Parts: sequence; structure tokens; C-alpha cells
Amino acid sequence: MNKEPPLKSVHKAGECVSCGRCPGRSYRQCPYCGEQVWHPLWYRLGKGVVVFLPPLLSALLILPVCGPEWRSSLRALCQLHAVSGFMVAAGVGVLILPPAMDGVIVSSRRELMLIQAEKVFVDCLMGVYAAICGCAWAWARENALAASPLILLQAVCVYFMPVFVRGSWRGLGAAALAGCALALR
Repeated sequence: MNKEPPLKSVHKAGECVSCGRCPGRSYRQCPYCGEQVWHPLWYRLGKGVVVFLPPLLSALLILPVCGPEWRSSLRALCQLHAVSGFMVAAGVGVLILPPAMDGVIVSSRRELMLIQAEKVFVDCLMGVYAAICGCAWAWARENALAASPLILLQAVCVYFMPVFVRGSWRGLGAAALAGCALALR
């Protein structure tokens, strides 16, 4: 009996349209057969928002909120409390650790190294965005600026990054640790 693969409309997210295997949500091509891995429209839209919105929000937060006072912001970062400094250092240290590769399907060592590099890059990017959130929150709190909706939107984008792009939840925790330490300085 020749079993036909199901139509795209009945596929689950992260499932190959040809062979029906589930390599995962972070794959666009099946590592088994090379065909397309199906993703619903909401997933593709969410991925676009999470990838393109944080740089725009970062620019909006950095320029009007912290723009004219870079020296005082850097001076405040250098004069962090010991506990906050330790939290930032711990968060940065965890961000640069190699990620766990459990459940990742690879066909070569080169592909494994590329996936690891991508995860470290996304984790570091989450850390940068969280640090910008933390600094902007502290600056807005001190100067009574109304940038809170932008900061909250940036934090939501950072929170959903591991869902849509190849990042780790450990990296999100480390980014949140560093961002919170900078916000509570």
C-alpha cells in the first residue's frame, strides 16, 4: 500500500511536507529528505516581528532616552553595586557558554558548529537587547520619561525570541538576569 503524505493544511508545525518526520520548528529544510518543513502563518509572522522589531526599538530607546547623556550612563554602569555587577557578569558568562545540543538533528560536524554559533549569536543578541531594556528602564525611572511602552515591547520581543529563532531558554534567563540587574542599579 502506497501511503500518500498528508496535505499541508493537516501538518503540524515543524513537520516535513514530504516524509512526515518532525525535525523541529527551527528547521526550514528537512535534514532527512531535504524537502520543506512546514510552519503556519502565525509562526512566520511572529518570527518576522521578533527578528525585525527589537533593532528598531533599540534605536528608539537609545537615541531619545539615553542619547544626550552617554557619559553619565556609562559612568553609572561602571559604578554598579557589587551584587548588580555580579549578576551582570554571571549573565554575560552564561550567555557565552556553548549551548546544549540535545535533540538537534545534524548531518555533519560543520552543520553542528553552525547551529551552535547561531545559538550563541542569538543568545548574545538577547543579552544586548535585555541590557538596552535595563539601561533604558533605569534611565526612564530616574528622569520620569514615558518610554515604558517601548521598553515593555522590547522585553516581550526578547522573551519570545527562543520560541521563534534558534536561541536557548538558558540564554533568555541569563539575558533577563543581566537586564534586571541593570534596571535595578
